[in-house]
Amino acid sequence: MGISEEFMRMVKKEIEDMIVKEGLDQATTLNLDDSEFSNLIRILNREITSFVRRKTEPVKVAFLGPEGSFSHEASFSYFGSFAEYIPVKTNSDVFEEVDKGRVEFGVVAVENSTSGSVSETLDCFLQYDLIIYSEVMLTIHQNLMVKRGTKLEDVKRVYSHPVALEQCRRWLSVNLPNVERIPVSSTSEGAKMVTRTEDSAAIGSVMSAKLNNLEILEERIEDGTGNMTRFLVVGKEKHEPTGRDKTSFMFSVAHEPGSLVRVLNVLADHHINMTKLESRPYPSRRWEYVFFVDVEGHIDEDRLKTAFDEMKKYCLSMKFLGSYPKSAVMR
Repeated sequence: MGISEEFMRMVKKEIEDMIVKEGLDQATTLNLDDSEFSNLIRILNREITSFVRRKTEPVKVAFLGPEGSFSHEASFSYFGSFAEYIPVKTNSDVFEEVDKGRVEFGVVAVENSTSGSVSETLDCFLQYDLIIYSEVMLTIHQNLMVKRGTKLEDVKRVYSHPVALEQCRRWLSVNLPNVERIPVSSTSEGAKMVTRTEDSAAIGSVMSAKLNNLEILEERIEDGTGNMTRFLVVGKEKHEPTGRDKTSFMFSVAHEPGSLVRVLNVLADHHINMTKLESRPYPSRRWEYVFFVDVEGHIDEDRLKTAFDEMKKYCLSMKFLGSYPKSAVMR
């Protein structure tokens, strides 16, 4: 079988899946609006890139499992169908798998729009010398899933991660007020519990429902809108400039008046926009802190190179974490 045949089948299936998922009429698919067209292009670009990688050597990707987690969904949204996905137990394990060369890339959550930064991920950058290759911005939608044929009035217990249960607290109070809420280690584990028990439901992703052959009874039951998680793709490769880039680095400064301001003033002097500033305790150094920073631009740009050289004069330590393309929001 030739590559072109396999490729065309893959493209056809992706288009058909997108049509079903987005609720589009196949007869009017050529009249996509801008949003639908952009989403189609993103899907095709992802699958083409993934397919080419697969034809040379399958790329292995570690993520925080189990299968069906939002980390799995973020990994798939970036690497596509033709990658081998390796679930691990912690974000630290993701870094370890990449560091030891057992996988080429890892995908880890770094911050959520409602709950803030993921401290474990930030701390891993202190321990491992990996580079951020890209980022994925994933819109988080929570869904109520059940065994096929189960009705809402049949549900006596709901399983999910504590954060997911909290994100759907109002909806549960209104629609399932007398149902027991049972916290488990992940949304994926909640889905697995439903497959083993009767009269139960889980809250989680569409991918989790599909992997466990569950029916989505209610979609998008999260109380708030705009819940989004930022994931980082980490590896050992440096990403080339794209013109729409972001650079991350970390540094520490002395405990003296104006030490932090002197570093940040360098960015202002070079007209570099800072999009994130986060502090974390420095392990093994009592009452000392390290600062994590995101700025716009690529390290290969002259203004960033010059700024970094100047900032080093005011820092006790400084570490480049990666320059990578800004992510579009994945629906």
